[in-house]
Amino acid sequence: MKICNTCGKLLPDTEFTTERWDCKYCRRFKDIKRRYGITEEDYIRMWKAQEGKCALCGKELKDEYLYVDHDHKTGRVRGLLCHRCNVQLDELFEHNVTIGKIQEYLKE
Repeated sequence: MKICNTCGKLLPDTEFTTERWDCKYCRRFKDIKRRYGITEEDYIRMWKAQEGKCALCGKELKDEYLYVDHDHKTGRVRGLLCHRCNVQLDELFEHNVTIGKIQEYLKE
């Protein structure tokens, strides 16, 4: 058992990452703040606005967290996505695939 440096809760060791004194929950929101500039409150507000659903596919996620989607050029946060949509969107951008290219392909 350890006490989280951030939230002060006494939690099992499984709730901590290796050699960290912040629980996984607190660590995640510190990382989100550092990477995307949004607070835990911002994330929760977005999550509620999306009703806990992925902004793309609409899948409701109860036990999983949503990923912060952002514009890689500007850093602007667009919304919260499920893992699958986040990975697929990243793959499309990485390979420079546009909606127009997808539509052209599907017409053939």
